[in-house]
Amino acid sequence: MLSRPQMLFFKPKPLAAVVSLILAAGMLPCAQACPVAVPVGVLDEVYSVQYTDLPDILLASHSGAAYVALDQCTGTVDLDFAPLLTGLRYVRTINGEPAHEIAGVPGSPLVTLSMRMSSTPPPPDDPDDEWEEGVEYQAALQAGRPSSYRWSGGFGEIQFRLDVKLYSPGGPVRAVPHSALGTITTTIRQQPASQLRQHLMVGVDVQGPTCSLSDTSVTLDPVSADELQGGGSTAGAKPFDVLMNCPFAGTPVKLTLTDVNQPGNRTTGLLPAPGSTSGGVRVQLRRGGTPITVGQQWDHGVSEAGTNRIPLEARYLRTTGTLTPGELTVQGVLTADYR
Repeated sequence: MLSRPQMLFFKPKPLAAVVSLILAAGMLPCAQACPVAVPVGVLDEVYSVQYTDLPDILLASHSGAAYVALDQCTGTVDLDFAPLLTGLRYVRTINGEPAHEIAGVPGSPLVTLSMRMSSTPPPPDDPDDEWEEGVEYQAALQAGRPSSYRWSGGFGEIQFRLDVKLYSPGGPVRAVPHSALGTITTTIRQQPASQLRQHLMVGVDVQGPTCSLSDTSVTLDPVSADELQGGGSTAGAKPFDVLMNCPFAGTPVKLTLTDVNQPGNRTTGLLPAPGSTSGGVRVQLRRGGTPITVGQQWDHGVSEAGTNRIPLEARYLRTTGTLTPGELTVQGVLTADYR
């Protein structure tokens, strides 16, 4: 006798579904989303420092510069710092931080940079809840050397600020023209498209003992009236140097020639002083072959520590009117302006 076939039915167990949900949840990243709150910060500063030839003296500091921020970050966040600072060159370490010379300016103050990070908790939902204090970390930066940091100590907004310090290099310290140093880019590894950028522009003025200019007397050789026949003709050129002594290097210097006997003179010739017996002639000064306009400032360049030579040339300049033989004395004052 044939037995009746038995049909077996298997009811799916919910455990598999539960397991699959757990596995799926385990594949989610640990870090929560971090919207960028303040994407770009700028440090744009001209520092005024006191001259010193001693090494590693703190000249200036700037705390909390170039502010940028991420908003409402929770959990663990991996941060990658890329300090693309082509305007800085690593020199040595000062107080445990990389110190940089400003590229192209030997003898510049040495710059250290550190990233200061802090978290600001969001307001609590319950007014009775306590507001937790922000957490702060400091990370020193070296130009051209990427670094990373794992942030896991705070909730809410993460704020990034730069702390900048300027130290004396040792020896004469040089001023620095206002220029771009580069950009520090911070990337969230869990969100590569989210980046913060901090741009740096810095200049340095050096305050210190003043430069001094030496008195200079120049005697031109006599010339014949035949050499100065027409208005504007010149003769008897003689080169000479004015010496300027500066205790520091690297400061931009501007020079101005003033006519002692006619302060409002704006021509290219110094007028005769009282007691001169010649007529129809002045004395013209030139620099690099170009006549100097009296009362008009020009760039000399940057100072060197010690003696600086200012090369000039003096010559007779024929003016209009009758040419009268005799003695000619002129007086000029050379003023140096440096900052």
